[in-house]
Amino acid sequence: MSETRNEKDMKSDNDPEPTQQCTLVEEVKEKPGTTTTNNNTTDTSTSNEAKWVKTQMYAKMGTQYQPYRDISNEFKSLKDWKPSQFSSTVWKKNAEKNRYADQMCMDQTRVVLKNREGACDYINASWMEMPDGRKWISTQGPLKTTIEDFWHLIYSENIKVICMLCCFQEDGVEKCSEYFNIEGKKSETFGIYKVRIKTKTTEPFSSIRQTVLEVEKKNSKSPPVVVTHLWNYGWVDHFCPTDTTPTVWMLKTAMSMTGKTPIVVHCSAGIGRTATFVGIDFACQKIKQDPEIKMCDVLFNLRRMRLRSIQSQLQFAFLHQCIVEWFAQANLIARDEQFEKLRNCFESVVKKMIKTQGEAKKQYYAAKVTREEKEKSKAQPSRKK
Repeated sequence: MSETRNEKDMKSDNDPEPTQQCTLVEEVKEKPGTTTTNNNTTDTSTSNEAKWVKTQMYAKMGTQYQPYRDISNEFKSLKDWKPSQFSSTVWKKNAEKNRYADQMCMDQTRVVLKNREGACDYINASWMEMPDGRKWISTQGPLKTTIEDFWHLIYSENIKVICMLCCFQEDGVEKCSEYFNIEGKKSETFGIYKVRIKTKTTEPFSSIRQTVLEVEKKNSKSPPVVVTHLWNYGWVDHFCPTDTTPTVWMLKTAMSMTGKTPIVVHCSAGIGRTATFVGIDFACQKIKQDPEIKMCDVLFNLRRMRLRSIQSQLQFAFLHQCIVEWFAQANLIARDEQFEKLRNCFESVVKKMIKTQGEAKKQYYAAKVTREEKEKSKAQPSRKK
């Protein structure tokens, strides 16, 4: 995570607002619908999605790595963008419940824990509402001390699906505390909640695990809450997979299981991988309404719901490619030569950036270890000969 910034800095009125080319999404008016065909697919929405892919993606294919070179440059100019008006009073009062000191949770969109009966109602989680009214809850990976809060959220909101987009440990660093027994040998109790695996784990993809959990509240007469846990453990922090198919499958599966109930999604901080994942749903809906929607508008609106949504160029690129894959799976665009060319371009860019950033990451950690060793050496008292 980046180094801590104070609340005053985060609320600066000097933050760049969208340009005229990137108008606020709230200002974009939906176009009137057209006649629905016999197969319940509107001609307008189909042409809108195909038009977006053609004008925003295919038309920009030219030199090597385009359009993803342009997408990367666009993200660089927007990386630090944040809303100029927000507050985070409750976040500030509950520092011990935050995994990262620099990941604020806005008062305006924070999830308020229900029925706490005088206990703290704070959790580092934000409501993210889609154009069609669907709601996602984006949250951090639970700390050991906040696992009970996490299960209270699941139980009280009657959550049917949890999407996990990180590993418990990455590069030897804890990204998320184990909030259920992954081996499934026994139930685990967290405060007043008992959690057990109800059905055996299945793996529809090599990087995705699907498990059904049962959550029981102590002294409650209500039946246990049954939750499907979808776990994508093939997505490294700040990077992205080269294959979009498992991620799109996971998103569609989660949506098909929930009806109108919210979906909980988390990674470690709940802003990078998490917001990219939720952003697929948001962007696809906006494109259906207007094929000329700008992706910077999508980014701005995600960040108005969850601060610092989407953290890296690769995540922003992955969002674009997942949208294209979504439309292809819906038969709104063909898997033709242009589709394959774009996909190959994306894979090349990801592999190149992972190699480049991976080397930079190794150098950073090597330098960090050297600095720490020097500091320890200075701190140790010298021995007299």
